[in-house]
Amino acid sequence: MNNINFQIWETIEIGTYKSIKEFEKAINENCLIKNFSKNLLKSPSFILSKEHKKINLVVVTPYIVYPKKLDFEFYVTYERICRIAFKNGLKLCPVETGLQICLQSNRLCKGTSLNIVTESIFIPTIKKSCISHIDRWYDDGNIVITGLSIFSEKNFNRFSKFIFCT
Repeated sequence: MNNINFQIWETIEIGTYKSIKEFEKAINENCLIKNFSKNLLKSPSFILSKEHKKINLVVVTPYIVYPKKLDFEFYVTYERICRIAFKNGLKLCPVETGLQICLQSNRLCKGTSLNIVTESIFIPTIKKSCISHIDRWYDDGNIVITGLSIFSEKNFNRFSKFIFCT
């Protein structure tokens, strides 16, 4: 497979909050958090970046990875998406990235669904490790954060969007 030149989708800042409590307050003031996402900030593996810095994010889709596969029935595993992204120099996002996108991005239009590729986040209340998956849609003008997913066995169609760091 040839190297893929991924375009920067968004630049956000991480390490903007000094405590989980401060971060949670900002999230609650700007977004509606539902389902398992309520437990995200309580996870011991959810650690805020200590360094305040900008990070570049890119979108990887099965269609970008396999542009000749136009079939609606074509699916790719999460593992395959990650392998190709890493082979092309992309990295895992810091754990706070998904929630920071909700606070900072102007690109979250109605119906946006993004899979934020981070280290696994252990959620004690469901006793599973998850990768951050945040569906975003607007509910009376609010951004709604709905959940986390366990991707190891799942297949994704060509429209699925995965966020990695450069």
